Order: sequence, then structure tokens, then C-alpha cells
Amino acid sequence: MVSQLLFKAFFTIILLITGIEAGEEIPLYISGHFALTGRHVSWTTGLYPAALLALEHINKDNSVLPGYRLELVANDSSADPGAAIRNLMSHIGTPPTKIMIFGSAMSKEDIALAETAKWWNLVQVGPTATYADLSERARFPLYYRTRMASTTFTEAKIELMKYFGWKRAAVVHQDLALFNTPAQRLAEELLAANMTLVTMETYSFNDPMTAVAKRLKDLDARIIFVFGFEEPVLYCELYRIGMHGPRYVYIWELFRHKIYADLQVECTDEEMAIITEGTFTVEQSFIRHDAIRTVSGLTGDEYKAQYENISSSLGYRESSYHSTAYDAMWAIAIALNQSRQNLPANKTLEDFSYEDSSIADVIAESLDTLEFEGVSGPVKFTETGDRHGRALIMRVGKEFEIAPIGYYDYRSRQFEWIEAVAWEDGKIPVDKGAVEIRSMRLEPALYYAAVVIVACVMALSLYFLTYNVLYRNRRLIKMSSPNMNNLIIAGGLLVYVAALCVGDEVLVTVPKKAGMCMARYWLLSIGFTVGFGALFSKTWRVHRIFTHRTTKSLKIKDSHLYCIVLSLLLIDITVLCAWTAIDPTVVLTYTFPKEATPDGEDLFIIPILEECRCKYSGIWLGLLFGYKGVILLLGVFLAWETRKVTYAQLNDSRYIGFAVYNVTVFCSIGVPSTMFLHQRQQDLQFILSTLCITFCTTMTLCIVFVPR
Repeated sequence: MVSQLLFKAFFTIILLITGIEAGEEIPLYISGHFALTGRHVSWTTGLYPAALLALEHINKDNSVLPGYRLELVANDSSADPGAAIRNLMSHIGTPPTKIMIFGSAMSKEDIALAETAKWWNLVQVGPTATYADLSERARFPLYYRTRMASTTFTEAKIELMKYFGWKRAAVVHQDLALFNTPAQRLAEELLAANMTLVTMETYSFNDPMTAVAKRLKDLDARIIFVFGFEEPVLYCELYRIGMHGPRYVYIWELFRHKIYADLQVECTDEEMAIITEGTFTVEQSFIRHDAIRTVSGLTGDEYKAQYENISSSLGYRESSYHSTAYDAMWAIAIALNQSRQNLPANKTLEDFSYEDSSIADVIAESLDTLEFEGVSGPVKFTETGDRHGRALIMRVGKEFEIAPIGYYDYRSRQFEWIEAVAWEDGKIPVDKGAVEIRSMRLEPALYYAAVVIVACVMALSLYFLTYNVLYRNRRLIKMSSPNMNNLIIAGGLLVYVAALCVGDEVLVTVPKKAGMCMARYWLLSIGFTVGFGALFSKTWRVHRIFTHRTTKSLKIKDSHLYCIVLSLLLIDITVLCAWTAIDPTVVLTYTFPKEATPDGEDLFIIPILEECRCKYSGIWLGLLFGYKGVILLLGVFLAWETRKVTYAQLNDSRYIGFAVYNVTVFCSIGVPSTMFLHQRQQDLQFILSTLCITFCTTMTLCIVFVPR
């Protein structure tokens, strides 16, 4: 291949010499840099026949550079920046003088050439470089390119977001110079367009994609831009966590479902086809298929046929980027043609020298204003020397088939759709799932079931109360202190009401919840004190009567017992008043992680839980529980002391023992269970607390009243 190149170069020089002697045309030499050998030959060698074809068409066109002939002095750099610099210095040091530079094939080569060429006033037109660094005008003042820079597609991607109504996207990129800048530029432009950047993820070669994919899913990223070479690994991980289907849209910088044999991809081709179907790519339109005649007089399809013939005849592989090489050579020719009329006085193109910048400045100005129809689309350069043309929108179908669906024209800033964009479910995907904040309330059916149960046991308590009032003068009832019995029942009723207050959120709004929480403590504490205070005061009276040592009879009236119960109540009220005044309960809202609904991922629920809390609840509950514990111990003591009283109508010691045992057992089960259950298990907490309070109170009342 190198020998072919040397032969062609030699043959071209012979023709030049012959032409000059005949006085036909003045040659203008172009320093050409190609990668005809090396590891990238699969796509780089095809640029050379495209450049030769362009030269043939240019030199045959009498309207372009009349009196001149473009000649290409080509060298092979093997895609090595160092070799490219050596070749350039050889071109500069060896006659004839080269007026411009064509090439090269790789971005790194172009950077090396452009940084060097400016010191010799050589304007360069590159056909394939995409690195964003080459847009830095202060660093590369004489560099132009006919392939769009990687950052050029940012505008098309932002407009694509607007076209489909998306305002939220994530960016994922491989940590390479080729991708870092365009990814960063896209992120900045998303924010500048008042869009939301969900996350920006970076990965390196052979990095596991598990963490990246998980973050994308956790953040509910639906529109995802990807810049990188290792798409298959990321595809596979996204498939494994379920990020595929009509809800997700991937927009890739490059599309490859298979690349590099050493990549660890665990998904099958069938699975990869599922995740990639519907993927978008935004890239340059490399060959036009319309009927427009280009600057050479050919349509895009006519040019492509000629290119295939010359590549085949010369033995070079076809390149995907041949059209931009062809247009780059035409850009050089048209710029030189326009420069002829704008050169300084008494100067011609053949007067160009490496030391004089005046001709180079005119050539650069010509490129700045240049505009023509190329085989790769409209050719125009921006103020940074970048190509301004049309972006091609492509989409992946079934079995990795990729087809163009439209264009984005940078001049009109409009989309030109080849076909309507079809969506799997007929609807444009949303950029995020709807989020609903849902309060975790007690299940109403459960609460109303508890109301029915409590109503039944309250009816039983009222029956005991009615029976006790109606038959209070009967000897059996009268001797058991009916007034104290009424207090026991009243205490039980208060405790029942407190049990229902546990589910108060079914009945009251959040602002009133704090008051209901405090009322629960009041009702439960006072109900317990009234009930057990009355029961124990009766036992205290029996104890005092039967342990009285004097011969004088001892009479203890109910009023004395009322005083005991009232005294106990005063302690309760003092503690509860201090609690309410100093450290009242407040409603705190706890927010839990977002959850997908069972019927689909377009609706997410953020559960919130409102709970009553106070700063020193442990101290206040400790005081109340300790105080109640003392009452229970006192009751047990009195029951023990009166266990030998022979009057069954007076002796409640056995009932007290059962009652204390009952309270102890249910408290031992209920309190720890409700304390150690998770906050979100409020239904189970309600069931346990309600059952413990209801059964404990009901069994205590039945133990005391049923035998009577």
C-alpha cells in the first residue's frame, strides 16, 4: 500500500513537471496527511481515494481556480501524532511550498499538526476530527474541519429534549478526552435551558457498571444521554435491573452493541436487542440522499457510486467518513478560489510563503465566509472553525437495525423528519414518574372494626353499671361497695375511649392530632387510676377493719374511699398538667424512600408518617408507669393481707390478684411489641395496643363483676 502511494506521488510530480513546461496551469501544493497503515486502517485508508476523487473533480472544473491546479503531496503517519509532525516538517523543509494542509484522520494527529502549522502560517482543514479541544480558537487559529465537533451535537440534543417536551435528563460518559468535554457541555446546556440534570455519571475502561446503573434507577432517570465506547456492558447492566421498555429513552453518542472482544458482557444478543431497541443516536449526516446537486455537480448518491469505484480500483477499504474528506478538499479549493480576489496588492497564490501571514489570513477569512452544498450536506464553518451543517437523527430498531429518521438543520434550527417517531405504547415517554406524597394512615376498616369491638365491651360495662345501680341495695351488692364499683366501671370506660384514640388519625386532621395524642395519655392514665384506685381502696377498707386491734368498732365511709381515689387522681393530674404545659406532644412527619406502585413505574409514592412525639416522653412515661407500678404493688400487698378474710362478699383479694396478673401479662406483651415494631407497621401496632387495652380492661371488669 505504501508502494502504491509512492508510485502515485511520483506519477503526480511527473505530470506536474510536464504541465508546467507546457505552460498550462500553475500547481498549488497541499500537504496531505493520511493513516494508510496502523490499527485504524479499517476506516482511515478510505479517506485517501475520496481526496483523490475530489482533486480530480476540482481540477476538471474550470470555474474553480482557473489557471491553477491543485496537487496533493501525501504521507502516511499511521495515525501517530509524532509521525504526522515529522511528515509536516519534511513537507515544509522540502520544495515545493505547500499552501495548505489536508488531514489528518485522527483527532490527536490534527491537534499536533494544528499546533505546529500555525507557526508556518499554514491553514489546515481536517476531515474527521471530533475532539472539542480543536474548537479553541486561541490555540488553533488556522484550523477548520468538515466533520462536526463532538460538542456541536449539544444543540441538537437540547432541541430534541424540547421537541418531545422533556425537561429532565441524566448524562453518563466514559472518562476519555473524546467524551469528557461534550458530556460536560451537554450538562451545562441542560442547566442553561432550565432543565434538570438528574445526575452526571463517569466510568472508566472495564469499570463495573452496577453502581452507575443503580444510581440511574434510584434517581428515576428516564431520558439518558450516554457518551462512551463500552455501551454493551452498560446495556447489559441496565437490562438486568429492568431499565428497558417504553418508559426509558437512551440517546447515545456512538452506537455499538458489540465492541472489543475482551469486554465482560453477560447478556445474550436477545436481551441486548431488547434494551437497545428504540435507542436514539445524534451524529453527523455523512452522505446526502436528496436530489440536490452539490458543488461538484453530483448528487450524493452519484458521488457515492464514483467513490466506491475508485476505492475498489485502488484497493482501499471504504470509510464511513469519505464524504467529509471529499468536502474538506472542496473547502480548500473554494477557499483558495475566493482568496485570489482578496489578496494584498501585487500578490498571487503562488507567492505564499511560510514567513508571510498575509495570504494565510486571507485564506482563513475565506473559510470563515465559505458556504456550499457538499456531499455530506451543507458546508459552513462557525467562528471556531467547526462544521455547521445538519445532524442526523437515527434510531435503533429490532435486531440492532439502525435507520435514519430525521435531521436537525443548524441553520434553520428545525427538525426535518423522514418519518414520524413511533413509540411503543403510542405515547411520548415522560421524563419522570409522577410522585405522590401519601400519608400512612391507619386502615379505616381496621379502625371501625375496633370501634365495633370496643362498643360491645363498653355495652357490657354499661350493663354491669346498670345492674350495680339497680340492685345496689341487695345485700351482696351493698357489701361490695357499689359506689366504688361504679368508679371501677367508669375507669374502664375511660380506658376504652383511650384505646380508640390510638387510631385518631382516621377521625381527625393532622393539626388536631397533637391534642388527641395528649388526650390519649390523660384518658389512659386517669382511667387506670380511677379503676384500680377504687378497687384497691375497697380492699384497703377491708384491711383496716379486720386488722383493727381495738374493741371499738371502726367505721370507714365511702367518702373516705373517695378521698383516696381523689388523692391518687391529684398525683396523676399534677404529672399530666406539668407534661402538657412543659413538654406537650407535637406531630412530627417522617418521610420514607420513594416506592414504585405495584401496577407500574409511572407513579411513585413517597410515604410519610405523622407521629406524636415530645422531647422528654421517656421521663414523663417513666413517672406515670412508676407511679402505676407502685399502685399495683400496693394492691398486691393489700390483697395478700386480706386473703384470710372469711366474708366472701368483702374479700376481693383473689380478684385483685387476677386483675394485677392480667394487667402485668398484657402490659408485658403489648408495650414491648408496640415499642419495637417498625414505624411503618402502624396497623399491627394498633391491633396489638387495642387488643391489649380492651382485653385487659374487659377481663378485669369480668373478674370483679361476673361472680357477683
